[in-house]
Parts: sequence; C-alpha cells; structure tokens
Amino acid sequence: MSGKLVDNDDYPRQDIDVYAVRFARNRIICLQNDHKALMKLIEDGIHDVHTAARNKRDSENSSQQTSSEQIQDLQMAFLQVNELSPLSPAENAGLRVGDEIIRFGSLNIENFDNMQSVANVVQHSMGQSIPIIIRRGEHIHHLNLIPNIWHGRGLLGCNIAPIHKR
Repeated sequence: MSGKLVDNDDYPRQDIDVYAVRFARNRIICLQNDHKALMKLIEDGIHDVHTAARNKRDSENSSQQTSSEQIQDLQMAFLQVNELSPLSPAENAGLRVGDEIIRFGSLNIENFDNMQSVANVVQHSMGQSIPIIIRRGEHIHHLNLIPNIWHGRGLLGCNIAPIHKR
C-alpha cells in the first residue's frame, strides 16, 4: 500500500503493473472508508438499542411498583384443566386434572376474552413450546406445553375451561 511505484530516476518501475497497483490501492482505500462509515452506523444503532432497553427497563421498574392487589390479580387463575388424555402432549408437559392455569403463553386473566384466544395461541404454536404457569394446590409450577398432532383428539389432549372472567 505504501511502496514506491517509481525507481530512483522517477520512472515507473518495470517489474510491476503500476496502473493495476494504483487501481487496487484506490479500491482498498474506498472500501476502508465504506467500512468506517458502516461501523459508525452500527455504533450509533447499538447506542440507540441500549438507550431504548434502558428506557424500557426504567419504565418496567416504575410499573413494577404496583399495589399488592394488582400483583394478586396477576396470580389469579382463569382456566382449569377438566379432562386429560393419557399419552397426550398435555400429560407429557406435566398437566393434571384440576390444575388452574394462571398464564397460558401470552394470555393471563387481564387479557383473556374467550376460549377462541386460547385456540389461537395453540394453533399458532403447533410444534413450539408454550410456557404456562399453573397452580396445583398451594404450589405454582412453570411448565412448557408443546401442542402437536398425536393419536387422540386436538393438539393438546386435554379439556380446559374458563373459571374466572373479569
């Protein structure tokens, strides 16, 4: 990149293609400038992402300072397992008859409208894990349910029904 292209008498060197070397040097310099510009854009983007994450975390921290009543509402079950088929995806996930569902994927007591919303979550999660939070007696359990086709009816192999609606 910095070697001389002329000899001691200031004539072009005969052992190299001066035009090709100058062209290659120019191309490398242009690419280096493009690289610097892209790295600057990436750096600015990273700063923006971290600023947004910090703002989100700060807003979540302020919203987490909720009353104990709101926290209690989020622990309320809205679905209950009424039936469970043997060897079904629901049984494989660890569900039992009588389990009360506090959270089913993105659904909880706050945003649950009807059983169609549960069906939508199941249909869109076929073959993928749905995180669920259940209450079994006095204990809270976190399970992963994978809706899938099996030898029985439906994708879950259980019957769930609403138990509480706001």
